[in-house]
Amino acid sequence: MAFMYIFTHIAKIQLIFEAELRGIKPNEIKTVGMTGGSNFDVQMAVEGTNRDSIMKVAAIIKSIMEKTPGTDYVQYSTKESKPQVSVVLNREKLAKYGVTINDAGNAIQYAFSGNNNTKFKDNGEEYDINLQIDEANAKSVQDVREFNIYNSRGAVVPLAAIADITETSSQSVLERKDRLNSVTVNAVVVGRASGTVSSEIKEKLSTVKLPVGVQIVEAGMGKNQNTAFSSLILAVVLAIILMYLIMVALYESLVYPFVVLFSLPVAIIGAILALALTLKTINLFSFLGIIMLLGLVAKNAILIVDFTNQEKEKGLSVREALISAGRERLRPILMTTLSMILGMLPMALSTAAGSETKNSMAWVIIGGLTSSLIFTLVLVPVMYTIIEKWKNKINNLFKKKQTNKATTV
Repeated sequence: MAFMYIFTHIAKIQLIFEAELRGIKPNEIKTVGMTGGSNFDVQMAVEGTNRDSIMKVAAIIKSIMEKTPGTDYVQYSTKESKPQVSVVLNREKLAKYGVTINDAGNAIQYAFSGNNNTKFKDNGEEYDINLQIDEANAKSVQDVREFNIYNSRGAVVPLAAIADITETSSQSVLERKDRLNSVTVNAVVVGRASGTVSSEIKEKLSTVKLPVGVQIVEAGMGKNQNTAFSSLILAVVLAIILMYLIMVALYESLVYPFVVLFSLPVAIIGAILALALTLKTINLFSFLGIIMLLGLVAKNAILIVDFTNQEKEKGLSVREALISAGRERLRPILMTTLSMILGMLPMALSTAAGSETKNSMAWVIIGGLTSSLIFTLVLVPVMYTIIEKWKNKINNLFKKKQTNKATTV
């Protein structure tokens, strides 16, 4: 929230400067991540062998990013290409006019880059004197073409007579990734979830026909987020499997742990609903909150199932055992759940610096615990009753088969 507030006001200030100060371009602004380094919310890297094709695709990506709602400060990772003059010497023409490659190269270098071999000494101090052509004679490509060089016979030869001179453009910095030329298009996301904006951009890019040898790769935060989400989803699946295996060992049954696991979807629905109501996004911290929530929510169902099994061993029916478990375990369930919800409220409502990274985790736990408190007391007894009926039916079928076998024998 704090970053969003800052970017909103920065955008307003930028518009004021652009309106009041015509012809002045504001400096590029880069965001600062949690680690202190500059960072962007969306980064798309274009890789390939042909730099011209890469720049054409990068221009398309930049245009798409600028038109996508929520993006700002869209820019290339390198500075924009600068015009330059390309001079390609022709060996046949050099031989025809009696000019060597070294003579032509040195003359061009001294004229346009300068020669500081000459020194000036004063009071023991030495100063470089840079000799080069006057700036008035080096303003355009035509000036370069009209530059004269002396050949071995002392005759004057125009540079255009011995070389092909053209105006081109090139990047000031050459980037390479995976042994390929690369240019990254960066953007900051303001007012929207970065994952949503990135998905929209990738959907639009999927319709773009790329030149041969050019590929678009997501980089930066988007790539790291996808990797982190994949790992966290795997962690959630493993947590559920391990939870089931532990309960199988404790209950010595393959059936009753499923009753406990049915409380997890209810909690996850409540967690997502809490994020939606508080306008939070599903991010790394909310995923961590879901992993924490799995253990906290299963506790309520375990209390009911465990006490129900104890009451059944005393000779009570399934219905009577569930009613007794609900009556006896309601107070500890309310006490533990409400204490955790109230304990998470300060974190959820905090507005301190960096609190936006913890708010989503707190709201996930609060929403999941609330929905679990409301629905687990109803869902778990219902599922316990259904599974108990299925268990009895299966047991009766096995008994009938064993009785038929015994009768046949």
